[in-house]
Amino acid sequence: MWIAMLKEKIKTPMKFFLSKSHNLWGGNINVYKALCTALTNHESSLHKEWCDQISEKDNNSRTGTLLIRDQLTRKYSVNFSKYITEKVDIAQLMIYHRLPIPRRLQLKVQRKDMMYERYIYAEGIVKRYNQLREMIPDVFYNLINFELMKMDKLMIPLLNTIKWSSNGAMNIMHDVMSNFNYSEAFIKTLADLNYILRNEIENIAQYLLIKLPDHPVWPHEFKELNKIYLEDTMKHISDKSIFIEDVFNYVIKLIIYRVNDKYSFKDEESMYNFFNVNRALEDIKDTDG
Repeated sequence: MWIAMLKEKIKTPMKFFLSKSHNLWGGNINVYKALCTALTNHESSLHKEWCDQISEKDNNSRTGTLLIRDQLTRKYSVNFSKYITEKVDIAQLMIYHRLPIPRRLQLKVQRKDMMYERYIYAEGIVKRYNQLREMIPDVFYNLINFELMKMDKLMIPLLNTIKWSSNGAMNIMHDVMSNFNYSEAFIKTLADLNYILRNEIENIAQYLLIKLPDHPVWPHEFKELNKIYLEDTMKHISDKSIFIEDVFNYVIKLIIYRVNDKYSFKDEESMYNFFNVNRALEDIKDTDG
């Protein structure tokens, strides 16, 4: 390319001098022509070598999968080499200078928008996968390993069979994203329930079983005062305990349903039954445990 640019810059001044008089150059005109011939031959040689290298690397890049996974960290990444963008840019410059390029590279130049679109979408899949893993509450992490296995299973085609040149690559990636929606809804629900559980447990921990009066009182008054206070406190604790139990039961039920590849309860009206205030205020029975 630098040779073509050099010849382009020399061409205009040479035309000017040759238009004046050939005698000004004498034998130097032959040197100029020989230089142009040498540069052209060198350019052809470099171009042929570049085409051979491109063809060899292109065969390797076409067989590459969309994603790869690190064997140590087990993290996914997009298998998109910087070399691909570089060779497309160089190929466009070659076309500008009217130099031939390999046929497969011509196709890449023509379909570069589609290729970059696949790259962006594949990168979005990896980012969303990582975000979903980070959203999982630590307390439920071991309980929902099956969900991570489902997500990893969705990624298998992108690791093994789907190449950059595959016609159905975008359809497969759309399916992966669509299934991630279910995983996201499930994980977000668990995260919300985890927040509710932690908040209620922290509230219970703040209750005191003994109340100190603001002023001196007789022992029997102190005993009577704390008796009333303790009854009220235990009632609040029992109400919150019932609420926490209902939430936790809902969590377990939700996990079981998700294990069976279901995304919601059959009875949608009972999904948020643990918010029932009347249920929380009922007296504790012996059968409640």
